[in-house]
Amino acid sequence: MDEVNDSTSLNSSSLTSTSPRTSSWKRIEKKWNQVQVGLQGSYSVERLELLDHYCNNTSLVRVVLVCLFTPLPSLFVAVALECLPLQSPSAGWASNWMFWLRVSLMLLIINLAGASQGNLFVPGYNQTVRQVIYASIAVTLLQSGSFLLEAMIIGFPVPFMWQLGSMTMGIFVPIVTRFVNGPGVFVNGSALAQHHKRLLNSFFVHLALIGVYPLCRVLYDLIPHLYRGVVIFIIPLWKFAAKRFAVRMVHELEDFVPELVAFSVDFFSALFVSVCMSTSGSFHLTGLFITVDILFALVKFRTLHKDEKVIRQLLQDRRHMISSQLTKSESFGLLPMILEISVIPAPLTIVPRTAQLPPNLRKESSVRPTDPSKYLVLHGLQLLFNCEYLVLVEYIECVVPFVFVVYKSVLERLPNAVYFPGGSGNWGIPAVTNLLVFGVLEVGSLVLLHVFLQRKFGFSSLYQLAFVLETQASAIQAHLFPVTIFLLQYQLAHLGT
Repeated sequence: MDEVNDSTSLNSSSLTSTSPRTSSWKRIEKKWNQVQVGLQGSYSVERLELLDHYCNNTSLVRVVLVCLFTPLPSLFVAVALECLPLQSPSAGWASNWMFWLRVSLMLLIINLAGASQGNLFVPGYNQTVRQVIYASIAVTLLQSGSFLLEAMIIGFPVPFMWQLGSMTMGIFVPIVTRFVNGPGVFVNGSALAQHHKRLLNSFFVHLALIGVYPLCRVLYDLIPHLYRGVVIFIIPLWKFAAKRFAVRMVHELEDFVPELVAFSVDFFSALFVSVCMSTSGSFHLTGLFITVDILFALVKFRTLHKDEKVIRQLLQDRRHMISSQLTKSESFGLLPMILEISVIPAPLTIVPRTAQLPPNLRKESSVRPTDPSKYLVLHGLQLLFNCEYLVLVEYIECVVPFVFVVYKSVLERLPNAVYFPGGSGNWGIPAVTNLLVFGVLEVGSLVLLHVFLQRKFGFSSLYQLAFVLETQASAIQAHLFPVTIFLLQYQLAHLGT
């Protein structure tokens, strides 16, 4: 064991520079890596087996279709809601019955999507379809009633209506949950209560970001056009703080952390960038956004390149410690290699039961990987976790500009366009061009990530992306519906923003 540790330390020192000139940078880089979302967890062997099975049994056509169709349901609903004709806000709350119908439909869809996740996130919850429907209708009625009451007392439109709604939703949801599903999920110390708390935490992350996003947009509008380039430097700081908050809230849902953070913080960020680019009226600002995005992409690829060097070194160490005859049976590619080392007992050695792997890697047999194999498996599982988050972020940054273009282009042809800033005719060729150029570059970045991982590690990031989107489709749609429906229309005059 000491020899392995010595070897590992030598490998680490050989992969990193220790010169005084770079020591400060290395310390900063270490601190930075400690707060990166992709480094906050690792795959379980069970999840790895599911991914490998998906990659081996799914066609490329299916993978592409899954990636293309995932954002369409929420986009369709957002466009359909805009087809409901509205009255002018000056007509008062009583005359705007169509607006209240629209709000109620939005709330019902969001509540149904959220309530249906109970059985997924809370083992043993056993929530029935009837309970999901009852809870969703109850929260919708309570929240719609509170909006109407605010309109009668404060006036219509209610200032920052969604922000106030986020706070009241945080009150109504636990009350309705207790009433419909019983007090079992609120018993202190019970496993059910702990799992339910994690579900509520993920729900509150979305509520918090939905409340903060319009405020960020208002602040952006207050910045003079000449100085709006400063936003390029503020957005990374905001993302850093928001990701820290999101990870702290949902870190216990390890298998879901990449999607929860990506479809909340990164979706908000990508949509904000799309809005900024569409309203800037300047290719200069668009060029700055693209430049910053390229720089961050280079940082991602640099990190993955370092991971490749570490895995190659660990693989070389393992080959030195086991016979070459056994090594010949190893498969090429990261997924089959890790599965072969962690699951198949043939190339492994018998070690005492005291040398156990972490619980998520344990098997019933007393056959265990030797230490170099253990490090290789652990690092590979962490790498897959990081790759899942990276490919989800790249996918979101690809999809959001096109979703925004489609939504705004359809809205421009509908009567409700007059109730948005600038009214009808404010959506032109420059805005569309900026977003399409940005979207095409993001597609190129996603393809480049796929090629890089395929070449370096022998697995497809596109298949990993489709694996997440398809196997966790209900959870992802539950994330997409709130952020898409609420945020695309947040500038509607009736919402008081």
